[in-house]
Amino acid sequence: MVGSDDERVEIDAKVANKRYKWAVVGCDSDAGGALAIIRGDFVGDVQTVEIVDVPTMTVSVNGKARKRLDVAKMIEKVKEMDLPNDVNGGHSSVVFVEEGGVEFGFSAQTAFVQGYNFGLWKGVLESCVNPETTRVEVVKPQAWKLALGLKGKKTSKDDSIEMAKLVFPESEDMLQRKKDHGRAESLLIAAYGHARETLQKNSDVEYSDIVRNDVVCKRVFNVLEQKGLVSENGVAYFGPYFGRTGMELKHDLKTRGLKVTGTKGELILRLETDDLRRRSEKKQKKNDSDSNNDSASGDDDSEGIREEEEVLEA
Repeated sequence: MVGSDDERVEIDAKVANKRYKWAVVGCDSDAGGALAIIRGDFVGDVQTVEIVDVPTMTVSVNGKARKRLDVAKMIEKVKEMDLPNDVNGGHSSVVFVEEGGVEFGFSAQTAFVQGYNFGLWKGVLESCVNPETTRVEVVKPQAWKLALGLKGKKTSKDDSIEMAKLVFPESEDMLQRKKDHGRAESLLIAAYGHARETLQKNSDVEYSDIVRNDVVCKRVFNVLEQKGLVSENGVAYFGPYFGRTGMELKHDLKTRGLKVTGTKGELILRLETDDLRRRSEKKQKKNDSDSNNDSASGDDDSEGIREEEEVLEA
């Protein structure tokens, strides 16, 4: 059910009452944004998709009515999310909040409001979630939009809505209006954040193995492949490194004993090339191990046949 700007998009009562073990949340921190909550029985699973519109209020600014975030209701909404709290596997929930602030073309007033809204959300989220079971991570708008092919003059808010529907078909009824782009972007922020983290944690794992058991990643990369945003190696162009700072990239390179000079793009390419090399070596070792096991198994079989022949002759 699609609600008004200040109410929760409702889901089936039986589903809402079920306790899930994992959740990822995307937060579009604009005044027209939303919280998107994806819950599942394991990391990357998609059982429910819920959207909570950002609560706002009208205030007077220089004699003009302006829409601003309602902090008291934001706190209520965050607490009502009731995220999984299973500590056995570490953090069972992650919230990805979009960073607001200065972007090309922003006026000083727009940049201030964007940064102010982001700061409010970051503070509310950090103070209201359980830090032992839920992490709050920041996602740069330039990074997730570039990764999902939504950055540039040729893209629009409608493109965000259409892509969100492709990745999360369960959300289609919640994304019927033009102004639902905030809802769509909160879903895409959650999807991007989860996919980015998954790739970072599994940089030495085959791409096909990553998406096999992770529903969110599989959906994201299927859509990216349809849009021509996946390389021949199967790794999405945004890889695990877009959105990271130059210092973080250089730290990773230094840890691997690789050259740390160059542009940010060159640093990313160097890391991704090294990831491909590692995956190739790991795959070769596995193939060699399987071949050795097959050979050993064949020797055992031959020995068994000889023993059986000796018994028969006796």
